[in-house]
Amino acid sequence: MGFRTGVVIILVSFPRLVLCATEQGAGNESDWSMVLKYCSIPLVSALIGWGTNVIALKMTFYPLEFTGWKVWQPKDSPFGLFGWQGIIPARAAKMAGMAVDMMTEKLFNVEEIFQRLDPEVITELLEPGMNKMMHKIVQEVATEQIPTLWEYLPASIKEEIVIKFLEECPAFLIGFMEEMQSDINEVFDLKYMVILHLTEKKQLLNNVFLECGKQELLFIEKSGFGFGLIFGILQACIWLVWKPWWLLPIAGLICGYATNALALKMIFEPVEPVKFGCCNIQGLFMKRQSEVSKAFAKVNVEQVLNSECFWEAILTGPKVDNFQFMLGRHSHQFCDKISGMLKPIVLMYMGVKEWVYMKDKIADRIMEELPAHVKYLHTYTDEVLAIENELCTKMQELPPAEFEQVLHPVFQEDEFKLILVGAILGLGVGFFQALVVFG
Repeated sequence: MGFRTGVVIILVSFPRLVLCATEQGAGNESDWSMVLKYCSIPLVSALIGWGTNVIALKMTFYPLEFTGWKVWQPKDSPFGLFGWQGIIPARAAKMAGMAVDMMTEKLFNVEEIFQRLDPEVITELLEPGMNKMMHKIVQEVATEQIPTLWEYLPASIKEEIVIKFLEECPAFLIGFMEEMQSDINEVFDLKYMVILHLTEKKQLLNNVFLECGKQELLFIEKSGFGFGLIFGILQACIWLVWKPWWLLPIAGLICGYATNALALKMIFEPVEPVKFGCCNIQGLFMKRQSEVSKAFAKVNVEQVLNSECFWEAILTGPKVDNFQFMLGRHSHQFCDKISGMLKPIVLMYMGVKEWVYMKDKIADRIMEELPAHVKYLHTYTDEVLAIENELCTKMQELPPAEFEQVLHPVFQEDEFKLILVGAILGLGVGFFQALVVFG
């Protein structure tokens, strides 16, 4: 007999059971009035189970920012003295850090995926914009640093210098890209990038878990009604023979607590499939490993793990000084190579200090102009890195115990808070129910 069939049979037979019991003595109340009162107990219990689960889930994800009187709020905690913040948004930085650790330890290697980029292809993509940029920089820096010399140079020589810059530009870019790839962790901080995006835009983190666990979250909502109904029928059966006023609040507390606890238990346990008769029993989340892997990879790449975010983190992140130093070193070599045999004359005219300053100026101007040109790399970078496919494939291959840690950490450290919310709400509704019954 299926679960739903059993519930239907109980619901159909329950009013008759109550009627038989009340026929033996219903006091001043009519039999059917008593039946309605008893039948309301399972219904209210089901609504408690459903309502507490829904509210507990809403409180997991919302509000994004602390709402209330923020006199005091412990770090990474959703509650303050008078107010609340969604559990996930309140712990966004910690959860984002855990997600990065899990991805880099088990799903992909930052150094390996960046090695997939071809410096020559990147140079070809950047070349049109870089040519315009270098032409502009040469004119500006020369006019600023050696105005007299530059003014009196013949136009043909000026053009020759610019052409020399443009001819050497591809070699400069290729050399720079090769070094950046070999030392990518020196210029790129993946953990910083993910934490920054997911703490500044907390809805992004919510989206990851809402998308990956949408079926499990829906199960938590619906199961609350079913579990609550079963608890309510048991409660009503007890009420037939024993009617203390405090039974309803206590039953509401137990119902609110148990429906949340059972739903979370069924989602993540058992981790490994367990043979039960002719069936394999496993946590609902683990059963959907293939589907969840696709959703996890897709939503993460769309929102965070993409070329646009990577380059933004490189050009503005905490390791930008390393990037600038690396770019500056290659820019100096670039200028020295271009000056060639004329370098002694240039040094005699400018002096060593001014020559170094001019090379620094060129490097600074390249750094300023570069962000406007990296947009031409995004399509190529995303296609070659293929992070979505990498994440999806590696996640589908994870053992169940490791795969569980993709979503479970959201609830794991705060399971008690979720269950406690359900219990408190159930207790409140139980008191209200007792007031109606005994009022």
